[in-house]
Amino acid sequence: LFMKERILLILCTLLFTHSILANFAKVILVRGSVTQLAPGELLARKVKKGEMLKIESSLLTGKKSFLRLSLEDGSTLSLGPESKIILNNIGKTKSDRSVVNLLKGSLRSTIQKSDDGKMHFFIRTKTAALGVRGTEFEAGYGPESGVTSLLTYKGAVSMAHTTEVEKASLKVSKELEYSRESDLDKSLVIEEDRDQTKISDPIEKMEIALNKDNASTVKAGQLSQTVDTLDSVALPIVINPVQFNLLYENKDFEEASGRKRKKANLEEQNVKLRAVATDTPVEGVYDKANKIYAPKSGGFFDRKTGLYIPPSADALFDQKNRVFIDKELGNIDSKTGEYIPPLGLEIDPKKGFVKKQFKDNTPRALLAKVELNQKKLNSALDHSIVVGDGPFKEEETKYYLSYRELIAKNVFTLSLSGFDQSFNIKNSTQGSNGRYDNDSGIKTKLGLAFDSGSRLKPFFNFSLTHNDFQTEESNISQSGDKLTAIGVGLKYSLSPQWNIISQLTMDQEFFVLYRSSDSSVISSFDRFTIPKLTLGLQGEWFRYKKLSGEAQALLGTNITKSSGDTEVSMGFLYSLRAGLRYWPSKKWYLTTHIFREGESYSVSGTSYLYEYDASRTSTGLNFGFGTYF
Repeated sequence: LFMKERILLILCTLLFTHSILANFAKVILVRGSVTQLAPGELLARKVKKGEMLKIESSLLTGKKSFLRLSLEDGSTLSLGPESKIILNNIGKTKSDRSVVNLLKGSLRSTIQKSDDGKMHFFIRTKTAALGVRGTEFEAGYGPESGVTSLLTYKGAVSMAHTTEVEKASLKVSKELEYSRESDLDKSLVIEEDRDQTKISDPIEKMEIALNKDNASTVKAGQLSQTVDTLDSVALPIVINPVQFNLLYENKDFEEASGRKRKKANLEEQNVKLRAVATDTPVEGVYDKANKIYAPKSGGFFDRKTGLYIPPSADALFDQKNRVFIDKELGNIDSKTGEYIPPLGLEIDPKKGFVKKQFKDNTPRALLAKVELNQKKLNSALDHSIVVGDGPFKEEETKYYLSYRELIAKNVFTLSLSGFDQSFNIKNSTQGSNGRYDNDSGIKTKLGLAFDSGSRLKPFFNFSLTHNDFQTEESNISQSGDKLTAIGVGLKYSLSPQWNIISQLTMDQEFFVLYRSSDSSVISSFDRFTIPKLTLGLQGEWFRYKKLSGEAQALLGTNITKSSGDTEVSMGFLYSLRAGLRYWPSKKWYLTTHIFREGESYSVSGTSYLYEYDASRTSTGLNFGFGTYF
């Protein structure tokens, strides 16, 4: 009888052990070198197609290797090259919870939607936890950089930093007890007890963290990464749409060799998948106090290092896809979607961009270009997640946009100017040479510039000016003092700091006109509308934190205009201004400028014959406000 009991006990133990280590994942595709270390085994062995894997199995892929697993609920897991995972727990149905530990590399998953709509599939890395209800996505973890990346192809995935998971491990309840004598005065506390109960279930800890408001929800076409310097997850952004589609098509993690690489057309518009719009500003955001960070949208994602390379300040805005396109950032392979760094550079997970080894006879011009690109790209990574001292290692936030970034925005401006103006008459056939001054001119100007999705930015402005030349010394009458002007033009982004600007304006000005009345000549200041064409440069010449210095120089001419008995011939005009721009907040700015403007032309009468040379100069101070949307 004793022997029968021992045999029965051994059989029960074997059945129990088999139930724990049941097979829940089937290998359906293997490429290259893939090994597994099953629970209880001491030596790793090769993985074969068709075999069943147990929970707690460890899987490792080599270079250019790949593995795809099929789970019992119909989900699939694909492990990329040089990656390692542990199948901690794999559910048998869509409602069972599964946990995979990603130790390094890339894991692509197509997860069936749970029956109850709750998170049922979780991925853990050293820096993040991911929760899935049912979707298709790619997760990556780089041990060297410490960055966990999440790129969602369809649906949505939640992501939380590991610090939030650890915080969820404590439940705090507070109980207050009072003595009978203090019943009438509840403010008299006799005892305070804090009961700290640690949550032992790791899945429950992840669920709590992933359901918090500070967890990131990453939707289709969006990328998010962990930010260790802030102990948080970056807000979702959109990567280059061409790369996003190529990575989506490359489901088997194919890699192209160096010689066979063909660069993609970054302006390709016939992309199959479009990203879901994100509330994150496309130019990026950084709020240290609230642990909010997002890099600039439209950059490239490097699968091998897990780094995201954001566009530089030179990038142009793609209105259709709502991302910045930076052709100097490198490129991507046209078949695999792999990131290709610029000529002579390669990317390191710790150092960022490093130079390749060059031959001794390499031209200096090429070496200088490579070094310049290296500094430029590493400067962008300094404000990213890993390289340097973390995002924006200077304490201040980047409050303002560059001129190149403002090209991608609709901008409204309002300004008020005070000015002195002098009107000079020379070589007059009436013998009335002289100078007329106004030292109290005021101009109010409204402007609206439009995003065109390219380097060109059309704009419109309207101004109302009060200009009164009637003084005690002046014996010339003036018909009112209000002048209006309407202008349209184009800005062309020449560089991140400078624009070329051209403008056509219908501008009202006061001119001295002569008329014959019986035997006398009447002179008066009358309104006359002149078409003006200008061309020039505007931009910023320094930046410091929230402050930047601005300058503008325009040259132009007026178009010959006849109206009634008066003709104003073609002349010359200029406009110079310099000042400051200050950003009190990220959405709006203040400006102040000093300016000097001048015009010269000839004026003549057709009925009553007269002619004179006129010149006009204005000097003043401008205060303005601007915002973008």
